[in-house]
Amino acid sequence: MNLKYEVGQKVPVIHSSPVFQTETILNISVGKSGAKYGTSSGAYTEDELDNFAKTEGKPAEAATFDWDAFKAGKIAVHCDTEEKAKAFLKECEERGYKWGHSGSPLTSEANWGKNICYSIYASTFGICTTNWHKKHGYTVIDYPFSEQQEQPVKRPVMVTMDILEKLGACEDGKVMFQRYFPGGGELEKVIRKAYEVDDGDDAIWLDVRRYQIKAMQGKQEPVKLYCVKDFRNELIKGKVYEFDGHQVNYEHTNCFHAKDFDAWKSGDPGYSACLVPLVKRPAKVGEWVLSTKGTCCTEKGKIYSVLESPWRLKDDSIRVMEHGAGGVLQSCDYLVLDGYSPEPEKEPEPEYYSGKVVCIFSDDRFTVGKVYEFVNGRVTDNDGDLRPADGEKHFVSVDEWNSSCYGTLAAKFIEFKG
Repeated sequence: MNLKYEVGQKVPVIHSSPVFQTETILNISVGKSGAKYGTSSGAYTEDELDNFAKTEGKPAEAATFDWDAFKAGKIAVHCDTEEKAKAFLKECEERGYKWGHSGSPLTSEANWGKNICYSIYASTFGICTTNWHKKHGYTVIDYPFSEQQEQPVKRPVMVTMDILEKLGACEDGKVMFQRYFPGGGELEKVIRKAYEVDDGDDAIWLDVRRYQIKAMQGKQEPVKLYCVKDFRNELIKGKVYEFDGHQVNYEHTNCFHAKDFDAWKSGDPGYSACLVPLVKRPAKVGEWVLSTKGTCCTEKGKIYSVLESPWRLKDDSIRVMEHGAGGVLQSCDYLVLDGYSPEPEKEPEPEYYSGKVVCIFSDDRFTVGKVYEFVNGRVTDNDGDLRPADGEKHFVSVDEWNSSCYGTLAAKFIEFKG
């Protein structure tokens, strides 16, 4: 029988851990199943030694993360850098998770630090301190889950419109995405040259699909917001707020840290429905504007609807009106409530009948000749029950009562003149 290994030969061996040890073959035993080579840690077949030799020096496979345990609220994940937090949140987002408090995309905000963990609590994705998770029985795991998962830190580069114009990727100020080369290609070369980055520098991260037009146009500018409706004691109707590029300061709290204006709108839909962007541009007939300067006919800080003017106005001046008051605003004296359409005014509630009446016909629920009193369209019968009952239409007059089913079946009244 030909033996591949011999006594005294040194071989790599792995037994109870992913660490290889070099051991010496001490003896060889041959049986029906083949040869076994004895070392200080045990006896191994030729196939086992071959396998050890092939895999020696290779990193152990990455540990498999238990997503089921994470979903069940048993595992919390700690990220100590922004890059790790974004990478983990991207993985979770691809699995369908969203922020539990707002329903917004996970990648719209990334918190990290020595004492911060992500987890599932009460079936929602959230964030809290490491100590809180340990106190509540979570197993805290650092991300990445193994050394092999950690990727080199990559630096995103802002793609500006002037760079895109060099590629012919813009048309009328809009980005033509279909002109990009897959994976970056020519775009990467232009950006490397523009930013003086060497071709061999792996720090540049270019994934064209990530870029949005607003990001390409540069930093998110602050947006003034006019409040059209009170909301949760946090927003006051008629007040102007501001989105500073990441947040809006409400009356008592701040909103979450959003990556841009659109992320804030989708992340705080209740608040954004009450706040209308104010923009500087010529107003159109039918739009609404905020007066930024008081005049003889308009009030500073008040909103007006734009009317068609029967006479020619200079420049971008407009004719405005609200509740019969208004005048002309110059272009420098107003901001447009972009996209605002006021809710139609509700019809006023009818005034229900209140007054004393005398019963002139009745079944056993009322007494003929007795004086009763209607209050807000309802009257109390002999049993102490209000008529009409809760949820039924109240009456605006005695005649309306008498012509209803109540007047036909229960009682008829006339106004008491005494």
